[in-house]
Amino acid sequence: MRDEAKQPAGSLSRRRFVRLAAASAAIIPASSALLAACGDATPTTGAASTSAATTTSAATTTGAATTAASAATTAASAATTAASAATTAASAATTAAAGAATTAAAANGVIPGGAPGVPDLYTALPPVFKSTSRIPGNGGTVKVMVFSSGNPTVKDKAQNKYWQELDKRLGVTWDCLIIPAGSYAEKLAVVSASGDMGDLVLVDLNATPDQNKLILQGAYTDLTPYLSGDALKAYPNLAKFSPQAWKNSSIKGKIYGVPRPRFLTTGGLLWRQDWATKFGNPSPKTPDEFYTMLENFTNKDPDGDGQKNTWGLGDTNSPNSVLATHATVMGMFNVPYPWKLNSDGSLTYYIETPEYKTYLAFMTKIWAAGLYYPDTLTQVYDQNLNNFVSGKYGGMSDGITGLPGPSGRRAVAKTLNPNADVVVLLPPGVDGKQGLHYGGPGYYALAMIPSKAGKDPERAKELLRILDYFAAPFGSEENIFVNYGIEGVDFTRNADGLPVQTDQGKNELGNLAYIMNAAPGLFYPGYPDQGPLMQNTIKALLANVYFNPALTAFSQTWVSKQSELNTVINDGINAIVRGRQPLTALDKVISDWKSRGGDTVAKEFAAAIKG
Repeated sequence: MRDEAKQPAGSLSRRRFVRLAAASAAIIPASSALLAACGDATPTTGAASTSAATTTSAATTTGAATTAASAATTAASAATTAASAATTAASAATTAAAGAATTAAAANGVIPGGAPGVPDLYTALPPVFKSTSRIPGNGGTVKVMVFSSGNPTVKDKAQNKYWQELDKRLGVTWDCLIIPAGSYAEKLAVVSASGDMGDLVLVDLNATPDQNKLILQGAYTDLTPYLSGDALKAYPNLAKFSPQAWKNSSIKGKIYGVPRPRFLTTGGLLWRQDWATKFGNPSPKTPDEFYTMLENFTNKDPDGDGQKNTWGLGDTNSPNSVLATHATVMGMFNVPYPWKLNSDGSLTYYIETPEYKTYLAFMTKIWAAGLYYPDTLTQVYDQNLNNFVSGKYGGMSDGITGLPGPSGRRAVAKTLNPNADVVVLLPPGVDGKQGLHYGGPGYYALAMIPSKAGKDPERAKELLRILDYFAAPFGSEENIFVNYGIEGVDFTRNADGLPVQTDQGKNELGNLAYIMNAAPGLFYPGYPDQGPLMQNTIKALLANVYFNPALTAFSQTWVSKQSELNTVINDGINAIVRGRQPLTALDKVISDWKSRGGDTVAKEFAAAIKG
């Protein structure tokens, strides 16, 4: 099962992410803080939420970046105008107030994201609090089906203290069936056909596309009346989810499932800023400046060892597609990836756009100049990853959540070279403007209520209260229990007061609570520089974000021909970038893509969007 919808090259699937760098990719290190049993949940706070952040005024924004921006505004005003002393004083007072607010928030352990989709930053564990006001269940049994990409087995309930306590806290008999991810699509199809789907079902529409038809046929409850407008306030933890995640997960404008929230950002280019600083331009502002830095990384000995053993770029994932869809470089040229929605309702695929032609010429130039590590397309993930952290190349496509944490690229690179400064490069754009960042869905999989279970409104509300319980924010009593179990049994605490799961906890929790998780947050104990870096990076990327307009649309042709159509593009574009075919061969790639099903896919997606 994939942990995300189809993303541009440079993003990172959850399965590989957890396997290679669980401690850094997960927002909280699994060994030292509040992390979901499956290793992919992220924290939040009960006091500040993403939804609330959307209405917070600039004057009350508490991020460090806001303070700096306010100060910069004051300085610029003084330099360029003969502003009155009163105006200057007011501006200074605003800056001081923002700084004081930031200090106060940091003292309380949380710095709010301050913009839609930007996660809160935790500098310490907040005092434990309750996020729910009642036991969510009404008694009886709740049948739930989820999948697991790890070990799906847990102790039987009779020997499982966590499961027994979960029943008590939910106020129901939690009858949870955990299916291995590899067989989940087949199992879900069988259960769907039987008409007995239980009460809650976890559905990844990318891995089980047949469920799209069933949704439109009424197999699942329309939750829009319960989860939109003021009605959402009845579920305060779910209300903390990003409005964009709710929008991205809706189907034909309706809510059929509760999204399991994730960051809205996806992949990016991890960047050796210390190398770029050495050459006088740590943050290139145009594609040409970026290209110059790649030349310097390749030809001017950025590591200072006197040898020609470094390159500008390398990559860690999707080697067969990274040349065709390098997310950061496409973003530089504003390529509408993967679809552009036209004014007449039709869709244009990215390879058909003039922006993509410009991108392709640029990538061909990079390859021809020898600025790409030559073996990057044939090496496995681990080899390319090691090459980057050890200083073989200066830019690497990866998930941005691979940057922080004890096993993250930033920390590991510093252990090998204390001067290494790994950051996420903001895509430089044409005319000095920031390039696009391709936003992700903001969720992974949907918790859905089959129509049979949801026909009774009171039953539907009960099930939503249970999901709200599982979405309890970071630091709450419910969140600690859901993710770590019973203290002294399933977890203990280290010297810093952070929960550490015991062996018994690992055997008891499993994926019993996998149906839902909290809204994302940032918490990196022991790495005080990484939280602000991540929060500011995410805020900057989302300032110029592009979302796929066909994200929740369904095309049967795409389901059956996606692999074939992607191969047409990847093979054709790789041949062009690597010099085996001229740039004009793009026309043939487009023609082949259309004739082999691409045209039909575009029409089906467009029709699905129109409804």
